[in-house]
Amino acid sequence: MPSVSQERSTPNLLQRADSACPVQEEAGDTHVLRATSMQCPVCAGASSFAFRKLAEDYFRCHCGFVFIWPRPGEQYLQDRYRQDGEEYWSNERVLKFTFSPSKSRREIRFLRRFSSGGKLLDIGCSTGSFVRAALDAGFDAEGVDISSPAIACGKKLGLPLRCLDVLNDPLPDKYDIVSMWATLEHLPDPMRHLKRARELLRPEGLLLVSVPNFAGVTQKLIGKWDRYVGAGHLNYFTPRVLRFTLETCGLRYRAATTYGFNPIVIAKDFRNRGRRELAVSDLCGDISITLRVKESPVIHLQRIFEGWLNIASLGDVVAMCASNG
Repeated sequence: MPSVSQERSTPNLLQRADSACPVQEEAGDTHVLRATSMQCPVCAGASSFAFRKLAEDYFRCHCGFVFIWPRPGEQYLQDRYRQDGEEYWSNERVLKFTFSPSKSRREIRFLRRFSSGGKLLDIGCSTGSFVRAALDAGFDAEGVDISSPAIACGKKLGLPLRCLDVLNDPLPDKYDIVSMWATLEHLPDPMRHLKRARELLRPEGLLLVSVPNFAGVTQKLIGKWDRYVGAGHLNYFTPRVLRFTLETCGLRYRAATTYGFNPIVIAKDFRNRGRRELAVSDLCGDISITLRVKESPVIHLQRIFEGWLNIASLGDVVAMCASNG
């Protein structure tokens, strides 16, 4: 599920995993202990320090995967997503945006390229906006998420949602389709979650995922100052890296697309340039502006431009379909 950015203290590197190779470097007027090598969560290869933003260190592997280290603990994640559900996903402006008619249009259109129906599980469903869109499109859909406030909000709307952890709680059913929209970027162990998603699929079942595109137009323009480069996003994928990740988990690549481009957000992020973490009020205000654009004739021009970006895989979101065999 997408996240709300918030500060998190960084543990001393002396207490990090044995795979860290710390070195003392000069940072401004102070000296900090910084890891220079870390094991990649995707390919297990050696990754090197890439950059720092606010309190977070980012590492890049030779496979192309970029990630934050250290990884947060389970309790931190539980607390974070509970807070996100209470402060962000249950916000009236956010709900209006997530349940607007256009919100899941691109995901449903991409899904229909491969299937017209079937039993679908949405992992990381948040308040269930995609579940509702999938139900309306004729799929037998349900959703799961670890954020109890977000799930409670969706259940009030009559949606078939459950609050559970797919890694630790039982899910006896098998599914024709598993979706993980805007979820992999938040997970400390994305490989384990993908392998679990594959276990939940029937033979030849479909997995559909989306993540921010770390090779997208926003990255090309403003790099690490992008608001989606932050503590809430632990993992950073390009289309090539995402395909490699899925195939490493035993899934067969089917197709990919990119979409998304928001010049308003790009301009605000460039002005901010990491000076401060964005508050919930900032994010809600930007969502309200984005929704007005989506409901205006300007959206047609934006869709044309997104189509051009997709030719070069430069949309700010990459969606990918893979199958179980």
